[in-house]
Amino acid sequence: MEYNTSIPSYSPTLGANKILKGWRTSLSSTTVVSFPYSVRSDVQFYSYTIDKYEYAYLPLTGTYSLTKCVGTVDITTIPTTYDDGTHGAKNVTEIGTEAFKGTAITSMIIPSTITKISERTFAECASLGTLYIPTSVTSILEGAIYGDSSLSIYCQVASKPSTWNDYWNVVHYFSEATYHSSADTFNKNIVWGYTH
Repeated sequence: MEYNTSIPSYSPTLGANKILKGWRTSLSSTTVVSFPYSVRSDVQFYSYTIDKYEYAYLPLTGTYSLTKCVGTVDITTIPTTYDDGTHGAKNVTEIGTEAFKGTAITSMIIPSTITKISERTFAECASLGTLYIPTSVTSILEGAIYGDSSLSIYCQVASKPSTWNDYWNVVHYFSEATYHSSADTFNKNIVWGYTH
């Protein structure tokens, strides 16, 4: 990049798993600059990026778990495969604990490679309006969907499988998760047997 006295904006080429958070300069490694930005010829720019997704390899199944997502509004599904450079390209079969907790996602279509959704995966996602769960999901753990009172859930299965925890979609625990009470509330906006 050629340095000018004033740079109106600049966008780097990003990989599929990267999000640009901002620009830093050689003058400060912690301050994120905004454009337009006046620079001297001896100032260097560094793009500040983060991964959209983080993964963990699951050696027992030879697949990956998505362990974290930045959850921006443009994310509406997750990748079906991942390659960590060591174990090769494999399916993503699990969504890990708190992977989307508190993120800004508005809609999520879970791909058919996913078989397990962990605890608090979609907890406190205030903007999440729709969630689509395919028949491939055979395990949903307690509190996987927690605190999302306005959420509509579309499930391809005709009814809740016995392998899904009874507290998979809690809106509010009357007390702690380890104590269950008749005062606990659940998300009732569920469409069973949904096909799209």
